[in-house]
Amino acid sequence: MKAKGKSKTGNILRAVGLLLILTCWLMPAALTDSRVHIMILLYVMSCQVFVGGVIYRTGVTVKKNKEDDPYYNVPKNPFRLFRGWQLGLFAVLIAFYAALFLCRYVTGKFDVIFPLVFLASPVIVITAAIIRQKKNVNMPRSSGGRALRGNTSTAPTLRCNGCNKEITSSDGKYFDGRAYCSSCFLKKIAEREETGGEKSEETQMKCSVCGKEFPPSALSVINDKVYCGDCFAREYPPEL
Repeated sequence: MKAKGKSKTGNILRAVGLLLILTCWLMPAALTDSRVHIMILLYVMSCQVFVGGVIYRTGVTVKKNKEDDPYYNVPKNPFRLFRGWQLGLFAVLIAFYAALFLCRYVTGKFDVIFPLVFLASPVIVITAAIIRQKKNVNMPRSSGGRALRGNTSTAPTLRCNGCNKEITSSDGKYFDGRAYCSSCFLKKIAEREETGGEKSEETQMKCSVCGKEFPPSALSVINDKVYCGDCFAREYPPEL
């Protein structure tokens, strides 16, 4: 099941990331003069290229998820899409440019302010990562242990409309606009077919093991995992 629309947020992030990469030389050249060491310029340029790459990659991920999963929620605040260390890196880049601006137009001492920002950059990144990690404690986790992205911070869990069991937004199956766990979802599909409702390809589900799509009548659910007939026979062979 794919979303018909494309993610505007993903396209904007990709454009911003690409723009930062292509213009990495523009701002350092405008805010510096012959008194600035070449290593400072290279460091600021490389930092901007890395930040642009992070933003571009995030935009690609958002766009892909939006097309693959129609229920993927893109938050209104785009900063929620980034991890703490990434936000810290953005702050470091802003601090570098602020230091260059002050050195160029206010103090004129590049050998004082810029080294202080350079030494403080690891502290900024680590602090941002710690703060973001504390905010993500109550967010639902993927199988790899990472906090799920999207606007899950506003609605970290869902309630199955059948059995009232808590499910994460990524595990929920949607039927007539309501969220269900895998077991209740199959029951709702079976009820529709028994009452003569329309059968649609959209009601097909993927086997959790082989990934192939089957009609609900050909699937079994054990511990919230969906099995086709062959995979069920392999996972739970009959006792001889």
